[in-house]
Amino acid sequence: MKAVLVTAPGTFEFIDMDAPTMQAGKVLIRPKIISICGSDWPTVNHGRDWIPFPLNPGQPGHEVVAEVVDSDVPGLERGDMVLDIGYSGSARELLLRNPNEVIKLPAIPSAEELVCAQPFGVVLRAVQRWPSMLGKSTVVIGQGAIGQFFTMM
Repeated sequence: MKAVLVTAPGTFEFIDMDAPTMQAGKVLIRPKIISICGSDWPTVNHGRDWIPFPLNPGQPGHEVVAEVVDSDVPGLERGDMVLDIGYSGSARELLLRNPNEVIKLPAIPSAEELVCAQPFGVVLRAVQRWPSMLGKSTVVIGQGAIGQFFTMM
């Protein structure tokens, strides 16, 4: 199967690697759409002193909508769309996940909209931990995906 390999800052290539084999109690998924997290982008684009290259095959990529290819887990059937929250090397053709690493998704909205669920969840979690901001002025610095979600809140 194919996977992305980041070999140096700003340098990607596709590699061949062994496909995972189905295991009892697991879910085999095929990513349909992947978003690179804003926190991953500096590593991929410029590098960081403490992260050696090449990165692990499939990294980065942890904001993923995927299709179930095989599963013996009740409630997760072939063809179901899931949000992959396994957080490890999702830029691969196939991934083997534990059932608690995927969330079954509804048919609507689209995969393009649903891939934003993970960063939006980060914002919701942060807002839930803050005291009420009603009636107060705030500043959002940075208008990446998460900054935009904060602005919308």
